[in-house]
Amino acid sequence: MPDVKLINATDIMAWREVLDKFIDVDTYHLPEYHLVAKSVNEGEPYIFVYQDNERYAALPFLVRKLADVGGLADYSFYDATSVYGYPGVLTTVDENANVARDFKIGFQTALLEVFDNLKIITFFSRTNPLFPTSWLMDNIADIISMGKTVAIDLRRSNNDQIKDISKGHKYDISKARKNGVYVIEDYSFRYIDQFILMYNETMNRVNSNSYYFFPKDYYNNIKKRLDGSVRLYFAKIGEEFVSASIFLCSDRIIQYHLSGVFSKYIKFSGAKVILDEIRQWGSKNRLKWLFLGGGLGSDDGLFRFKAGFSKLRLPFQIIRMVRNSSIYEELCFRHDKWLMDNCFECLDKKYFPRYRATYK
Repeated sequence: MPDVKLINATDIMAWREVLDKFIDVDTYHLPEYHLVAKSVNEGEPYIFVYQDNERYAALPFLVRKLADVGGLADYSFYDATSVYGYPGVLTTVDENANVARDFKIGFQTALLEVFDNLKIITFFSRTNPLFPTSWLMDNIADIISMGKTVAIDLRRSNNDQIKDISKGHKYDISKARKNGVYVIEDYSFRYIDQFILMYNETMNRVNSNSYYFFPKDYYNNIKKRLDGSVRLYFAKIGEEFVSASIFLCSDRIIQYHLSGVFSKYIKFSGAKVILDEIRQWGSKNRLKWLFLGGGLGSDDGLFRFKAGFSKLRLPFQIIRMVRNSSIYEELCFRHDKWLMDNCFECLDKKYFPRYRATYK
């Protein structure tokens, strides 16, 4: 008889016991990271757990009230989404295993029952390209390919890793170091205000939407909750801060989480020096992956910057589910009417779920 659990992130020990069933997990799967999201009002964090004999699958997500959305105050429904980053499904079952089909059916049946009990109307999740597990959501949700991401296999020799770095990147890193660019790690987040300035300036420069901006409490809680898993690096020239990056480190995976550079210092290639530094650190400490992620689009400047560090490409997918289409359409209609009545304009009509799109 399969066993089904729904664990809140406040029960850190129970959540951690679930993660112990899997060979690899990412920082984006941790209960502490989900509590960071809760601290900035992104939702109530849960992990859904499905066990059949000694086979497991787990899916973390955030549950949000629809009553908090403009025009939907009268509704007692909820929706679910993933945390910022690359979480997705974890499983011990291989897609090609003989038991995969029956396991998938059981997992989906149990998950949909949990969603219905929670009165969840829509579900959205980013997947983790390092964990090809979206097959477990096939047939009950739309699985949409969003392009390629970049990863560095840290198990390869340092020489092989360097061979995959583009000539331009290698030249820029060498030149930067010769010009006096060096890297420090800020263990205590002493200079976090400098990072926030750099990061926000960078996001404004590339016209990012509000989703990519975080309050000061977000950074404070990352340090508090993930102290042993978060690393803050700065590139400097003399006493000047050139660029900075935050990395999230699980047992075997480094995530290139957030990064920023002051416009006037872009020419010094500080971000490239930082990535080369963390790459070498990960290799020396026998980690498995340095995951750089993708770009803002299919082949933009950010993607090309990351692609210069590795030839390895991994597909990125998102998962979209509408559990009740008639209610979803009603919610979108009511929210659209609220926007019109208050002289607001939806800025992204392709956003999912549409009633949570940004507006002005």
